[in-house]
Amino acid sequence: MAAIALKQLLSRRAVDPAVGIKPHTAAEERLEQIKDAHWELAGNEASYRQLLDTQDDLIVRRRCSGELVFVNRAYCLAFGVTGNTVLASRFMPVVLVAETQRADGASAGQSPRRTVEFVETTRGPRWIAWEEHHVTTGDGDVEIQCVGRDVTEQRHSDAVLREARDQAESANRAKSRFLAAMSHEIRTPMNGILGMASLLRDTELTSDQDDYTRAIDQSARALLALIDEILDFSKIEAGKLQLASKPFSLRVCVASALELLAPCASDKGLDLTWSIAPNVPEFVLGDAARVRQILLNLLSNAVKFTEKGSIDVAVTVLNSGLMSSAPPPIVIMVKDTGIGFSTDTMKRLFDEFEQAEPAPGRGEGGTGLGLSISKRLARAMGGDITAEGGLGTGATFTAILHLAGTLESVGETPERLNGSRVSGHEFSPPPHFVAAKLNVKNPFVKRAGGLGPRVLIAEDNEINALLARRVIEMAQGCAIVVGNGRAAIDAVAQSLLPGATTFDLILMDVFMPEVDGLEATKAIKKLFEAHTEPGFTSPPIVALTANAFAEDKERCLAAGMNDFLAKPFDTRHLRDLLVRWVPACAVAVSQAGPKPAA
Repeated sequence: MAAIALKQLLSRRAVDPAVGIKPHTAAEERLEQIKDAHWELAGNEASYRQLLDTQDDLIVRRRCSGELVFVNRAYCLAFGVTGNTVLASRFMPVVLVAETQRADGASAGQSPRRTVEFVETTRGPRWIAWEEHHVTTGDGDVEIQCVGRDVTEQRHSDAVLREARDQAESANRAKSRFLAAMSHEIRTPMNGILGMASLLRDTELTSDQDDYTRAIDQSARALLALIDEILDFSKIEAGKLQLASKPFSLRVCVASALELLAPCASDKGLDLTWSIAPNVPEFVLGDAARVRQILLNLLSNAVKFTEKGSIDVAVTVLNSGLMSSAPPPIVIMVKDTGIGFSTDTMKRLFDEFEQAEPAPGRGEGGTGLGLSISKRLARAMGGDITAEGGLGTGATFTAILHLAGTLESVGETPERLNGSRVSGHEFSPPPHFVAAKLNVKNPFVKRAGGLGPRVLIAEDNEINALLARRVIEMAQGCAIVVGNGRAAIDAVAQSLLPGATTFDLILMDVFMPEVDGLEATKAIKKLFEAHTEPGFTSPPIVALTANAFAEDKERCLAAGMNDFLAKPFDTRHLRDLLVRWVPACAVAVSQAGPKPAA
């Protein structure tokens, strides 16, 4: 303020004769301009310093030789120094730990160098994040300006979050391992329950015994469905869901789902109709198993909550009217005349572990995961699932799926399953569906003799081994059972000796003591590779395992196995497998049938 007042006074004296001072000469005027500039610069410097001193960031500037030319107030307070003591010195704080985040070239105009240092301060050790710039002074010299910020609390928060994230990920991995292990442990005895129930129904039973056996089978399958839903949900939650991208028949996929639910609809006296629009492609690219899973969830839901009336399934192509190179999405609509749902229920219909209102007089069970899983699967396919309906007026679920399709169309008109009602009939899929299931190569070994097909069973669970042996014997085959992979390798090695009889098929469990099924398969393949005698090739090796995930199947195939059958399976699944890989069993299986009930 004093400088400004003095300047104003001198200005008046220079132009006002009443002041009594003569006007300036040219030299004096020039000197006055220099003084004005100096005062202005001094005022700007004071304002600039005041601005820097009010900053919380630590600001320091030094020459390239290391001498400090400027420090702000925050810097002095942080390290317990004053400007008078550190300016022109090479003062540096005590650095305990340094972490360079990025270091670029140290010349003017280039990106700054960033470091994080754990330094001694008046508040104790603190983490300071420095950003270093090279600046050019008015004299042309290059100086280094550093701006530091205290990030101690932020790093502590980040560390806490990282630890929480790591713990959550560890817990999630532990949960996934637990569920995978439990799946295996539950599926193994479940295979014995379902398989033995199937064998029991092939014997002479009274009417009551047949009912009891059927109840065992249905209860076991219901429990298995719950396990599968929980595992699917866990896999989706962990972000490990992987969708296949293979061509498949959409019509066959829909038909196979309807085939499974048709008996349930028939038992309740429901009409089950389905239609496919003419412009729906016959073959699409996607995950057939997951599309079928979505449809099964929607259909089973409709059957569960519909006591009378009908269930209609319609497959169409969504026509948005917009020009696009991408294939239009497929729309699958399932409409029922069931109990429907209220507005409040609709808001949480796709939430985990939620269930709609139970049917009157009934306590419908389930995990409440079916619709949630279906919606997530649809979204993973680039689509979604929506629901419409009202309480007592039925429900309509619409699944929109993005599946790349061919130009070939099925040209189907709306048709009704097995006439006006499915009651008393079994739904038959299209002829090419059955043919596709049997269109598999049969690379079985050549061997002499007229004995029935020999099958080696490597299984450490006695009940599952008994189930497989009985099915093979019913197909007029000879079963040899071993309890681990090492014994399986030895049995195959013995079969390759001169005069010995080789195997037509090997059923290999995966988890076994001593040597697991994957290692045993690799060893058996090497035995045949080393056998130079013409005509000897490895028999097909089929995995029988309670590990039912897609990656488990890929792992088995990568080890050299030829096929994969997940536990639990019933006798029908194993018979189909024998027909597929051992032609000699096909006639025996076709002639075998259940004994009439007593």
